[in-house]
Parts: sequence; C-alpha cells; structure tokens
Amino acid sequence: MDAMLSRYSRVLVFRLDLHLCEYSGNNEKLSMMMRRFKGWLGDKYGLELVGHLWVREMEKAKSQHYHLVFMLNGHKIRHPSKLISWIERYWEARNEPKPYTPRACYTMVGRNDPETYGKAFYRISYLAKERGKGYKDATANNYSASRIKPLG
Repeated sequence: MDAMLSRYSRVLVFRLDLHLCEYSGNNEKLSMMMRRFKGWLGDKYGLELVGHLWVREMEKAKSQHYHLVFMLNGHKIRHPSKLISWIERYWEARNEPKPYTPRACYTMVGRNDPETYGKAFYRISYLAKERGKGYKDATANNYSASRIKPLG
C-alpha cells in the first residue's frame, strides 16, 4: 500500500473472497484469473500498476478459498463495483461459486490520510492470520503479493 501511495495520492483498496468447488493442490485457477483481470484492467482503464495480495486457506470446507486484496490508482477507478462484477462473471463462468464480497469491501486511501490508511491496513491484516494455511501441494504458495517498488 505504501508503494502504491508513493505513486498515486489516492489508492482504491478492495477485497473479496474466491472459493473453489473442489480441492486443488495448486493455485492455477487463481493465477489465470489474476492474469486475465490485470490484462482487462490495463485494456479498460489503462492501469499499468495493479497492487495485489492474496492468501490461500482451507479450514472446515473440503476445498480451499482465497482472500484477495487489490490496490489501484484511485484517480482512474473510484468504486470497485464493475471490477467485482468482472471477477464474479469470470469465476462463475468456470463453474465456481459466486465470489463473496464482504460488507464495506473497499476504502479510498489518501496519501496523507492516516484514518483511511489505518482502516485499509486493519482490513488487510485479516489475511495474516495463521489458521487455515498450509493445505496445498509442496510447490504451491500459501500467499502472493505484487512487488511494486515505492518511488523516491
């Protein structure tokens, strides 16, 4: 989030969850969705940078789910409704359950606004919990994040 705020004075931060119908030891379906989504964001909105963070979890269900956070240029995108709709259509077209969008799923974070920064940071910190991690193939990751470098 700091790297994105070093580039844009406003950053849209939003999260949602993706579930799978069946267990998969790898993250191939998520990886494909991320590639397509980032391509669509570039084509539709001209976004060059897409900050993201995701974690893989599996608790009581027989298949894993993913918690995702996206961080985007808040000057180009002010609300995530069209983005969430795209992800929902993509995921459901692959016969997966409709993604879950939490209540108050987004925050517009201002560069010099500690209140919105703290709100988004707190929301994102949920992904750091240990419970549910580790159920995967040896070569699969439990998490991934964009590697955007801060300016200056």
